[in-house]
Amino acid sequence: MRLHSLLLLFLLGILPLSAQITLGFGYELDGFDAETGINNYVRTYNSYMESVLDQPLHEMGRYSMGGLFGSLGYRMTNPGFTLGGLVTYGNSRHTNTSQLTIGLGQEHILRFNDVNFLFSGGPVLGKFLFLEGVIQIGLRNSTMEVATLYPDGSRSLSYEYDINGIYSTFTPCYEVGGSAGIRLGRMLISARITRALAIFEGDPELTGTSLIDFDVNRFRSDEFPRDFGKWVNDTLNYDENNAVFSRELRGTRIALSVEFFFGKPFRE
Repeated sequence: MRLHSLLLLFLLGILPLSAQITLGFGYELDGFDAETGINNYVRTYNSYMESVLDQPLHEMGRYSMGGLFGSLGYRMTNPGFTLGGLVTYGNSRHTNTSQLTIGLGQEHILRFNDVNFLFSGGPVLGKFLFLEGVIQIGLRNSTMEVATLYPDGSRSLSYEYDINGIYSTFTPCYEVGGSAGIRLGRMLISARITRALAIFEGDPELTGTSLIDFDVNRFRSDEFPRDFGKWVNDTLNYDENNAVFSRELRGTRIALSVEFFFGKPFRE
Protein backbone atom coordinates (compact mmCIF):
# COMPACT_ATOMS: atom_id res chain seq x y z
CA MET A 1 0.00 0.00 0.00
CA ARG A 2 1.34 3.41 -0.91
CA LEU A 3 2.49 5.85 1.78
CA HIS A 4 -0.25 8.40 1.08
CA SER A 5 -2.91 5.65 1.46
CA LEU A 6 -1.51 4.68 4.87
CA LEU A 7 -1.54 8.32 5.93
CA LEU A 8 -5.18 8.66 4.84
CA LEU A 9 -6.15 5.60 6.85
CA PHE A 10 -4.31 7.05 9.84
CA LEU A 11 -6.16 10.35 9.60
CA LEU A 12 -9.52 8.60 9.24
CA GLY A 13 -8.97 6.81 12.51
CA ILE A 14 -8.45 3.25 11.27
CA LEU A 15 -5.13 3.18 13.09
CA PRO A 16 -5.56 3.43 16.89
CA LEU A 17 -5.64 7.05 18.06
CA SER A 18 -6.44 8.89 21.25
CA ALA A 19 -7.34 12.57 21.30
CA GLN A 20 -7.42 15.40 23.83
CA ILE A 21 -8.04 19.13 23.92
CA THR A 22 -5.14 21.30 25.07
CA LEU A 23 -4.92 24.78 26.55
CA GLY A 24 -1.61 26.54 26.84
CA PHE A 25 0.51 29.65 26.96
CA GLY A 26 4.00 30.62 25.96
CA TYR A 27 6.55 33.25 25.05
CA GLU A 28 7.90 33.88 21.58
CA LEU A 29 10.53 36.00 19.90
CA ASP A 30 9.52 37.42 16.52
CA GLY A 31 12.66 37.77 14.48
CA PHE A 32 13.09 39.60 11.20
CA ASP A 33 15.93 40.88 9.07
CA ALA A 34 17.85 43.64 10.89
CA GLU A 35 18.21 45.44 7.54
CA THR A 36 14.47 46.12 7.36
CA GLY A 37 12.79 49.34 6.37
CA ILE A 38 12.23 50.06 10.06
CA ASN A 39 15.97 50.25 10.67
CA ASN A 40 16.53 52.12 7.44
CA TYR A 41 14.11 54.74 8.77
CA VAL A 42 16.09 54.88 12.03
CA ARG A 43 19.38 55.42 10.21
CA THR A 44 18.02 58.10 7.89
CA TYR A 45 16.19 59.88 10.72
CA ASN A 46 19.37 60.00 12.83
CA SER A 47 21.37 61.24 9.86
CA TYR A 48 18.85 63.95 8.92
CA MET A 49 18.36 65.18 12.50
CA GLU A 50 21.99 64.71 13.61
CA SER A 51 22.68 68.39 14.34
CA VAL A 52 19.73 68.69 16.75
CA LEU A 53 19.74 65.23 18.39
CA ASP A 54 20.64 64.68 22.04
CA GLN A 55 19.49 61.04 21.90
CA PRO A 56 19.18 59.22 18.56
CA LEU A 57 16.80 56.40 17.79
CA HIS A 58 18.30 52.92 18.23
CA GLU A 59 18.28 50.27 15.53
CA MET A 60 16.25 47.17 16.30
CA GLY A 61 18.03 43.86 16.74
CA ARG A 62 16.94 40.71 14.97
CA TYR A 63 14.93 39.59 18.02
CA SER A 64 13.83 42.88 19.57
CA MET A 65 10.15 41.85 19.35
CA GLY A 66 8.91 39.41 21.97
CA GLY A 67 5.68 38.70 23.81
CA LEU A 68 3.23 36.24 25.36
CA PHE A 69 0.63 34.10 23.58
CA GLY A 70 -2.20 31.77 24.50
CA SER A 71 -3.27 28.62 22.68
CA LEU A 72 -6.17 26.22 22.17
CA GLY A 73 -5.43 22.88 20.54
CA TYR A 74 -6.50 19.37 19.68
CA ARG A 75 -3.94 16.59 19.69
CA MET A 76 -4.26 13.01 18.42
CA THR A 77 -1.68 10.36 19.28
CA ASN A 78 -0.98 6.68 18.93
CA PRO A 79 1.88 4.95 20.79
CA GLY A 80 4.50 6.15 18.32
CA PHE A 81 3.05 9.13 16.45
CA THR A 82 1.25 12.41 17.10
CA LEU A 83 -0.78 14.91 15.07
CA GLY A 84 -1.84 18.28 16.41
CA GLY A 85 -3.71 21.43 15.54
CA LEU A 86 -3.28 24.64 17.50
CA VAL A 87 -4.76 28.13 17.38
CA THR A 88 -2.68 30.83 19.09
CA TYR A 89 -3.16 34.51 19.82
CA GLY A 90 -0.33 36.73 21.03
CA ASN A 91 1.21 40.16 20.92
CA SER A 92 4.65 41.69 21.18
CA ARG A 93 5.93 45.25 21.46
CA HIS A 94 9.06 47.36 21.07
CA THR A 95 9.48 51.02 22.14
CA ASN A 96 12.10 53.40 20.72
CA THR A 97 12.60 57.07 21.63
CA SER A 98 14.70 60.02 20.51
CA GLN A 99 15.42 63.35 22.18
CA LEU A 100 16.05 66.71 20.51
CA THR A 101 18.21 69.53 21.86
CA ILE A 102 15.09 71.72 22.16
CA GLY A 103 13.63 69.30 24.72
CA LEU A 104 11.10 67.55 22.49
CA GLY A 105 11.35 63.88 21.66
CA GLN A 106 9.83 61.30 19.36
CA GLU A 107 8.45 57.94 20.51
CA HIS A 108 7.92 54.91 18.29
CA ILE A 109 5.92 51.92 19.52
CA LEU A 110 5.90 48.92 17.17
CA ARG A 111 3.30 46.24 17.99
CA PHE A 112 2.52 42.84 16.51
CA ASN A 113 -0.85 41.17 17.18
CA ASP A 114 -0.90 37.62 15.83
CA VAL A 115 -3.50 34.94 15.16
CA ASN A 116 -1.88 31.69 14.02
CA PHE A 117 -3.10 28.27 12.96
CA LEU A 118 -0.42 25.67 13.60
CA PHE A 119 -0.40 22.11 12.31
CA SER A 120 2.19 19.64 13.54
CA GLY A 121 3.03 15.95 13.44
CA GLY A 122 5.85 13.55 14.05
CA PRO A 123 7.18 10.60 16.06
CA VAL A 124 6.84 10.06 19.79
CA LEU A 125 10.04 8.57 21.18
CA GLY A 126 9.93 6.57 24.40
CA LYS A 127 6.34 7.79 25.08
CA PHE A 128 7.60 11.16 26.33
CA LEU A 129 9.65 12.92 23.64
CA PHE A 130 7.67 14.59 20.85
CA LEU A 131 9.52 15.52 17.64
CA GLU A 132 7.33 17.34 15.12
CA GLY A 133 7.38 19.11 11.82
CA VAL A 134 5.38 22.36 11.90
CA ILE A 135 3.34 24.30 9.35
CA GLN A 136 2.03 27.64 10.59
CA ILE A 137 -0.39 29.97 8.82
CA GLY A 138 -1.18 33.30 10.43
CA LEU A 139 -2.24 36.90 10.13
CA ARG A 140 -0.30 39.67 11.81
CA ASN A 141 -1.69 43.15 12.48
CA SER A 142 1.37 45.39 12.70
CA THR A 143 1.11 48.94 14.03
CA MET A 144 3.66 51.73 14.38
CA GLU A 145 2.58 54.49 16.77
CA VAL A 146 4.57 57.72 16.41
CA ALA A 147 4.11 60.41 19.07
CA THR A 148 5.76 63.66 20.18
CA LEU A 149 7.21 63.67 23.71
CA TYR A 150 7.16 66.96 25.62
CA PRO A 151 9.57 68.07 28.39
CA ASP A 152 6.82 67.72 31.03
CA GLY A 153 6.47 64.01 30.21
CA SER A 154 3.25 64.25 28.19
CA ARG A 155 2.92 62.74 24.72
CA SER A 156 0.84 63.69 21.71
CA LEU A 157 -0.35 61.86 18.61
CA SER A 158 -1.72 65.07 17.12
CA TYR A 159 -0.30 66.45 13.92
CA GLU A 160 1.86 69.27 15.23
CA TYR A 161 4.47 67.14 13.47
CA ASP A 162 3.48 65.59 10.16
CA ILE A 163 5.02 62.20 11.02
CA ASN A 164 2.76 61.64 14.06
CA GLY A 165 0.04 59.03 13.84
CA ILE A 166 -0.79 55.34 14.03
CA TYR A 167 0.32 53.37 10.98
CA SER A 168 -0.89 49.81 10.42
CA THR A 169 -0.81 46.90 8.01
CA PHE A 170 -1.86 43.26 7.89
CA THR A 171 0.91 40.76 7.32
CA PRO A 172 0.10 37.22 6.14
CA CYS A 173 2.61 34.76 7.57
CA TYR A 174 3.30 31.33 6.10
CA GLU A 175 5.90 29.45 8.11
CA VAL A 176 7.54 26.03 8.30
CA GLY A 177 9.79 24.58 10.97
CA GLY A 178 10.03 22.03 13.73
CA SER A 179 9.49 21.50 17.42
CA ALA A 180 10.63 19.25 20.24
CA GLY A 181 8.74 18.63 23.46
CA ILE A 182 8.58 16.49 26.58
CA ARG A 183 5.26 15.26 27.94
CA LEU A 184 5.02 15.06 31.72
CA GLY A 185 1.64 13.63 32.63
CA ARG A 186 -0.98 16.14 31.46
CA MET A 187 1.61 18.75 30.51
CA LEU A 188 3.65 19.15 27.33
CA ILE A 189 6.65 21.49 27.45
CA SER A 190 7.97 22.30 23.99
CA ALA A 191 10.18 24.60 21.95
CA ARG A 192 9.68 25.36 18.27
CA ILE A 193 11.30 27.39 15.57
CA THR A 194 9.65 28.42 12.31
CA ARG A 195 10.79 30.40 9.32
CA ALA A 196 8.56 32.63 7.18
CA LEU A 197 8.30 31.57 3.55
CA ALA A 198 8.89 34.14 0.83
CA ILE A 199 5.61 33.44 -0.95
CA PHE A 200 5.85 36.56 -3.11
CA GLU A 201 9.05 37.83 -4.70
CA GLY A 202 9.97 40.58 -7.13
CA ASP A 203 8.08 43.85 -7.37
CA PRO A 204 7.67 45.41 -3.87
CA GLU A 205 4.05 46.17 -4.71
CA LEU A 206 3.41 42.40 -4.88
CA THR A 207 5.11 41.52 -1.63
CA GLY A 208 2.71 43.00 0.87
CA THR A 209 1.04 46.19 1.97
CA SER A 210 2.66 49.27 3.45
CA LEU A 211 2.39 50.65 6.97
CA ILE A 212 -0.16 53.41 6.45
CA ASP A 213 -2.12 55.88 8.60
CA PHE A 214 -5.73 55.75 7.38
CA ASP A 215 -6.98 58.59 9.61
CA VAL A 216 -5.37 61.61 7.92
CA ASN A 217 -4.47 63.17 4.60
CA ARG A 218 -1.02 64.71 4.92
CA PHE A 219 0.60 66.93 2.36
CA ARG A 220 3.27 64.23 2.44
CA SER A 221 2.57 60.52 2.07
CA ASP A 222 0.40 58.77 4.69
CA GLU A 223 2.76 55.75 4.57
CA PHE A 224 5.40 55.25 7.22
CA PRO A 225 8.64 56.08 5.35
CA ARG A 226 11.70 53.88 4.99
CA ASP A 227 13.81 57.00 4.22
CA PHE A 228 13.07 59.95 6.52
CA GLY A 229 15.03 62.49 4.46
CA LYS A 230 13.20 61.60 1.25
CA TRP A 231 9.87 61.76 3.09
CA VAL A 232 10.60 65.25 4.46
CA ASN A 233 11.39 66.58 1.00
CA ASP A 234 8.65 64.70 -0.85
CA THR A 235 5.89 67.25 -0.25
CA LEU A 236 4.06 66.28 -3.46
CA ASN A 237 4.13 62.52 -2.73
CA TYR A 238 5.99 61.52 -5.88
CA ASP A 239 7.95 58.67 -4.28
CA GLU A 240 5.31 55.97 -3.87
CA ASN A 241 7.83 53.27 -2.91
CA ASN A 242 9.32 55.11 0.08
CA ALA A 243 7.44 52.96 2.59
CA VAL A 244 7.92 50.09 5.03
CA PHE A 245 6.15 47.00 3.66
CA SER A 246 4.51 44.15 5.55
CA ARG A 247 6.89 41.56 4.07
CA GLU A 248 9.69 43.14 6.14
CA LEU A 249 7.88 42.40 9.40
CA ARG A 250 8.23 38.63 9.42
CA GLY A 251 11.14 36.22 9.63
CA THR A 252 12.28 33.50 12.05
CA ARG A 253 10.07 32.90 15.08
CA ILE A 254 11.22 31.10 18.25
CA ALA A 255 8.66 29.98 20.83
CA LEU A 256 8.60 28.21 24.19
CA SER A 257 5.23 26.87 25.28
CA VAL A 258 3.39 24.80 27.86
CA GLU A 259 0.23 22.87 26.91
CA PHE A 260 -2.14 21.23 29.39
CA PHE A 261 -4.22 18.22 28.32
CA PHE A 262 -7.86 18.31 29.44
CA GLY A 263 -10.44 15.57 29.73
CA LYS A 264 -10.08 11.82 29.66
CA PRO A 265 -8.36 10.64 26.47
CA PHE A 266 -10.87 9.00 24.14
CA ARG A 267 -10.24 6.57 21.31
CA GLU A 268 -11.05 7.33 17.72
